[in-house]
Amino acid sequence: MADNRRLGFLLFVVLTVTVSVGIVAGIGLVVDNGTNTDVAFGDDVSARLTELDGLTATREVVRERGNETTRSVEDVTLDFEIGGIRARTLSGPGNVDVRVSNGSALWLYDRDAGTVTQLRLTEPATANRLDRLERLVDRVAGTVGRGTQTPTSRIGASPLPVVPAGNRGGSTTAPAAAGGNYTVSSPETTTVDGREAVVIRLAQPDRVSEPVANYTQTLWLDTEWYYPLKQRTSWRQGGQRHVVTTTYRNVTFNPGVESSVFVFDPPAGATVEMAETPEQQTYETVAALRAEANLTVPDPAVPDEFVLTRATRTTGRVTSIGLRYVNASSVLTVAKLSPSIEPRTDGETVVIGEQQATYRNLGPRRVISWSCDGILYKVGGSGVSRDRLVSVANSVACK
Repeated sequence: MADNRRLGFLLFVVLTVTVSVGIVAGIGLVVDNGTNTDVAFGDDVSARLTELDGLTATREVVRERGNETTRSVEDVTLDFEIGGIRARTLSGPGNVDVRVSNGSALWLYDRDAGTVTQLRLTEPATANRLDRLERLVDRVAGTVGRGTQTPTSRIGASPLPVVPAGNRGGSTTAPAAAGGNYTVSSPETTTVDGREAVVIRLAQPDRVSEPVANYTQTLWLDTEWYYPLKQRTSWRQGGQRHVVTTTYRNVTFNPGVESSVFVFDPPAGATVEMAETPEQQTYETVAALRAEANLTVPDPAVPDEFVLTRATRTTGRVTSIGLRYVNASSVLTVAKLSPSIEPRTDGETVVIGEQQATYRNLGPRRVISWSCDGILYKVGGSGVSRDRLVSVANSVACK
């Protein structure tokens, strides 16, 4: 049991440290961004993000689950170009004192045990870059108009990952944060630790049923760099209220940190363990994936406006293939996994081909899953309707 908990923690770290940092930035508000005193918030996002390399800060993460609250504080250094992080725990639960990643490897140091666990990361080193921010800001601002206050508007936009990049595991299991159809309230200005910020609240327009319901996220975005100085995400799951609040204090943007900071040199006498991690290959085309995959690769009927951005093959304890498609505001994924892994949440029964499948509304993301001959099939989407997911799933069936 202890080994399973340890494996689960390591997989959680691998996932959270490689989460893409995607930010929904501001709309319709003229602010002083430190360089131009008459710029509508969002108009200069491309120029500012091009100049944003990283930051140093004290990061606090407060997790609430029902009546239980945990708090962790750490000093962090982030590099958005390579997906680098160096974090030193100041207080909080857990037994990891230092975490370091250079985008391709992750080191976890437990000072009391004298052990260093090293993991190889399967995501590209650019996973933490802010590339998609400009598109999201344009999507929001283009919907409600720039430079003017507006009432709450419905848009296709993406909330941030609930757990910040590189954060270690905790008692809260958060639903995946991805794109969707959200309402965005009119922004207002405030300060976070002395820095000016714009507050934006995203919420699902419909209070969906369990397992995940009432999903909302509030962002306090720095008006100079568009980075979230604070974010609060809340939802209900399993009859309990969950809230995760992350706050950055003492922030220095573009601190000019050397790349060597993101490589960990184990202390003398420490035991270094190499953790088993899956092998993953990325392909530019479905044909290239099909030529090397051990599983058959389906040919899903994806709408014309969606473009393939990634095809992957993963080997290890679980073998899988995955296809990821995007359009201007939505993401659509198709995956097969062997052996089949039973999902942990219930949902609505639907029929795909000749198989019974389960449709799950997981807040920002919706997923249909079913099994054929011991292989799990999954079609997921963010910003994609239930009917469209069912249609794509039927085109896959048990192929």
